[in-house]
Amino acid sequence: MELHPEEISKVKDIISTWLSNDKMELESTITFPQINTTMFMEVAQRLTSKGYTALPQEDHIKILTPENVRFTIVGISSIEEYCRTDSLETAPFEAMVKDRTGKEFTVDIEEYGTRIKVRRELPLSKTDPDIKAL
Repeated sequence: MELHPEEISKVKDIISTWLSNDKMELESTITFPQINTTMFMEVAQRLTSKGYTALPQEDHIKILTPENVRFTIVGISSIEEYCRTDSLETAPFEAMVKDRTGKEFTVDIEEYGTRIKVRRELPLSKTDPDIKAL
């Protein structure tokens, strides 16, 4: 399967936008009906054979509100605290506004069950009025 010229153009625009702005996140997601564990591992092995390595990551949970504020809680004990209390009052967290820019920067590649998108990320302090309003 090949990408269509309009898909290639959109992907290039998305990558160009992401490269020109350090407040943007480039993300690709795959729909689950299209992929299973075996396929995922085959892709991981192929990337490893090309010299890519996995970055170690600490356990984390991300909560995205309808107001586009994303809270990230890092560490299993902090996640457990949040789950016990169902509150961000006592759990340590990082927050940011995660939203779209003025122009739509999403491309869906149906044949591959893949979505590529770029979103703006603006860090918030714990005293920010946007957090207190939630």
